[in-house]
Amino acid sequence: MNGFCMERSLFTYKSSGKSKVTRRKRMSDKKRIKIMSIRRRMFITAVMGLFMVTILTYGFYTGYRINDVYLPLADAAMEIKYEVALAHLWFEEVASGDHDEKIDVVLEHLDRADWYARAILDGGTNTEGIIIPVDDTGLREAIRKVDQDLNKFRALFIQFTSGSAVTLRTESQFREHDDLFISLDKRTDEVESVLQNIMKHEMQNFKRTQILLIAITILLFVLTGKVSWRYERNRLNLVKELEDLSHTDELTGLRNRRGFFTLAEHLLKAAVRNKQGVYMLYADLDNLKDINDTWGHDKGDIALIEIGNILTKCYRESDVIARIGGDEFVIIPVGTRGDNIEMITARLQNALDAHNAKIKNSFKLAVSVGIAYYDAEDPCSIDELLTQADYLMYKNKEKKKDAVLQV
Repeated sequence: MNGFCMERSLFTYKSSGKSKVTRRKRMSDKKRIKIMSIRRRMFITAVMGLFMVTILTYGFYTGYRINDVYLPLADAAMEIKYEVALAHLWFEEVASGDHDEKIDVVLEHLDRADWYARAILDGGTNTEGIIIPVDDTGLREAIRKVDQDLNKFRALFIQFTSGSAVTLRTESQFREHDDLFISLDKRTDEVESVLQNIMKHEMQNFKRTQILLIAITILLFVLTGKVSWRYERNRLNLVKELEDLSHTDELTGLRNRRGFFTLAEHLLKAAVRNKQGVYMLYADLDNLKDINDTWGHDKGDIALIEIGNILTKCYRESDVIARIGGDEFVIIPVGTRGDNIEMITARLQNALDAHNAKIKNSFKLAVSVGIAYYDAEDPCSIDELLTQADYLMYKNKEKKKDAVLQV
């Protein structure tokens, strides 16, 4: 008896050491899955954040070009037109004979118009803000022509006001002045029109690009959500597989001790709710030490696997079958009544006999079984039920040994 107990302790120790390594590996796998999930979410968040920053940057840049570049240029073109119109009005005043102080006023307006023209070409700063040089080739050429007409206007005005007999000037000079004014007015209108078209084009591009970026963002959100959902589903499936593996005995494929306790707790709670008792069979493989010593540990593993296969064939899928120790198996036949328990144990013995009948020149399989009853009216813990079934199993094993010795 003591030697057999030492054998049980040895197998339990080996199984426990192996299960600890396995548990550590499974815990490591779960930790790695969790880290991968966090990294995936961080990557998706970073991509979405980068895309949103791109949209905001583009919107800011386009708004800057429209508000800080083209609007000041449009205002400068309007100022040119305004200053030229004032210079033209004062020119007519001078032409009517009053040209003392008004000559300087005309020149002052022409200087302002010229400053705005050069600011459009080269940039400039005044009290209203900063004018950034225009980079459009066609627009620069139109401004140069405006600047040339301003110089002609100035030269004609200086020529017109030279001397004292202003009223004696020829009709052709008045006509030339009017033509220059009309030309300047048309050219400034053209510059304004070009700037407005540029701003309109920029705004249209901005709207199209914003719509495209928003559509891409929505699509990216949908795809990201779909990918995340698939990834999360696969991750949960993998976690479930790992969880299942953590409840499975690697050698026999049956439930391990952890898996047994998880299912047994649910079954016993259901038994209390339904006020229906539950039977537990505690089976121990006989002579496993002898098999290991005589045939080798590989054969001992095969013996355990064969017992697992026999138990699986004898009982239903709804029944709980587990290997909880080195050579120890537990079965809870769900829904079994007291009058069926002998039939169930007989079925197991018949399966063992059928298996042994096929074996020649090798070891035979035998198990000792103890049966404990869980009373739903007087419930106990799983450990207490196991202890009771284990005790009855050893009683059965001792009877078998005594019977062999008597023979």
